[in-house]
Amino acid sequence: MRALALAALAACSVAGTLGAQLEGRLGGIAALGKRNAAFAGNVSAGSGTMKGFELTARMKFGGISARMFGGDFTGDSGTGSVANGDLRLILGPPTISAEVGLGRRSYTGGVGTISWSFLRIGARSTLAVGATDFYASAAFALYTGVQSEAGPEGNGKEAETALLYMPARMPIYVSLGYRIEQFTSVAASDDRPEEVSGVVLGLGVRLRR
Repeated sequence: MRALALAALAACSVAGTLGAQLEGRLGGIAALGKRNAAFAGNVSAGSGTMKGFELTARMKFGGISARMFGGDFTGDSGTGSVANGDLRLILGPPTISAEVGLGRRSYTGGVGTISWSFLRIGARSTLAVGATDFYASAAFALYTGVQSEAGPEGNGKEAETALLYMPARMPIYVSLGYRIEQFTSVAASDDRPEEVSGVVLGLGVRLRR
């Protein structure tokens, strides 16, 4: 996951060198949510917290974004850990843009440790709320080409909404939203669907040059 952050930072440096008008955001994220999963005919539900970071660097018609977060959830005969990371290329203006990138997901719990890599394809829209410093954002993405180094393959999707406060005269931002992720690992014997959802809070710095 460290490589994702390094790649995003490199993109910021290149944009600045080219003299492009650049907006960057770097901050932490925390989520309070729940996880529902089915394995071998048994359904388990648990609650937990996740935390991590997000980094976005964009110009008028494109940019790059990286995110990494994870945490522990009760259930699955004890505690299960979920971790997510992705690196996305942004194509289009903030009002409506496409996102194409690479993602990675791992789970450690009752079935052992499994990691998946996949291609992430989605779209995002961010609109100003009137003449205020608030912005509304909505995004959706599909996971395709899911591969596992050892264990089952799978498929998935995610959706998120957020309300962002980005004051024009202060180099900060605050976001509050909701995220839901559905992922199904496909095994020879049965499928193992799970859903992770919750409220997400973000806080960080926002700079323009």
